[in-house]
Amino acid sequence: MDTRSRSTEETGRGDYVKRGRPFAAWLAFFLGLAILGGCLLSALVLVLASGQGLDVLKAPFIDYRETSLFRERTQYYFSFLLTLANDGSREAAEGTSRDGTYANYATRMLNNEGENLLYAIAVETTNIEDDTGESSANGSGSDGGDNLESDSAPTNTAGKVTPGEDIAGGTTGGDVASGGATNGDGTVGEATTAGGEVAGGNSTDADVAGNGSPWSFGNIGGGLDSVTGPDNMPVLPEGYGYCWYLDGEKVWVINQGEPVDTDRLDSGYRGLIPSVATGSGERPGGAKVRALLAVKDVLVENPYVHSRYYQEQRVLYIGGRVAIFVVATGISLLAYGVAKRKERHIFESKMASLSGRLWLEVKALTSAFALLVLFGPVVFGHSRISSLVHALF
Repeated sequence: MDTRSRSTEETGRGDYVKRGRPFAAWLAFFLGLAILGGCLLSALVLVLASGQGLDVLKAPFIDYRETSLFRERTQYYFSFLLTLANDGSREAAEGTSRDGTYANYATRMLNNEGENLLYAIAVETTNIEDDTGESSANGSGSDGGDNLESDSAPTNTAGKVTPGEDIAGGTTGGDVASGGATNGDGTVGEATTAGGEVAGGNSTDADVAGNGSPWSFGNIGGGLDSVTGPDNMPVLPEGYGYCWYLDGEKVWVINQGEPVDTDRLDSGYRGLIPSVATGSGERPGGAKVRALLAVKDVLVENPYVHSRYYQEQRVLYIGGRVAIFVVATGISLLAYGVAKRKERHIFESKMASLSGRLWLEVKALTSAFALLVLFGPVVFGHSRISSLVHALF
């Protein structure tokens, strides 16, 4: 009787083990722990490495325009504008100067956003005497009949004024070639020729070479003055509710018509306002700079080039959904492993009996390698782990 009972019990247990799939239960439990542990470690690395605290974890699940990435991207573009304005040269702003490599890059980055970004700068210039005693404004001299030329970048188009031709009520004394950087949407960026004529169809405020007259640059039709109210504050077109604006003295951040208190600790703007504009908006020589950068309320894809705004928004959206899927998968696997703990214990007991015959060093090396493969790319980066694996094996 005892032998038959023991045989029946062992047979039933074998059938139960076969039906229960102990290995599947153990694997689900192990993968669930590994996935959730990797997610937790990744979140910790992101928080510590970004310096943004828990905000970096919330970014994929909130409006992109409320994230620190959006604010930093806008500050990046606004710094481009200030650099172009403070360069002291219209040719540099238009990307047509011989040494305008950075200016070309800055203008191209702004134009790559297409209709997602409206920008304009206005600089009130003053005549400066050069070494020969001749009067100049913005690097443009007048010696009667000498030609003034500036080399255009490959992506620029040039507007040419022939000698003696009347432009906006004035007469030029030579050829003036100036071009605007090509916009990301295939159109030509603003380029102002002498006398205030616009090459490429964009706006200018006044005669560039005029005595003390302002010059402007941007992709806003009519120039910066066309979107500035009597109180010297921006009046944005419909569809653009967010902007950064330098009024000549102070940088304003305006969201849906309301100024943002950028000095508050919880505003998210501490340290982002460009230092070159925190004081006076005046350039050396007494010229005053005004600048506007407005972002479209609903970001759209640029069909010609990649918009950084749109790309970051898409990456955050997709990344958030992937993170939700991965965490949900980890929780499901862990829950399955916990629910099938009896089957899992059977497999673990078999593993324990087998591993008991292995040396401690072999088990330690195997465990260390498994941890390296699972969590190494998160902590150290894929390239370093790949190099280490190749070096070892």
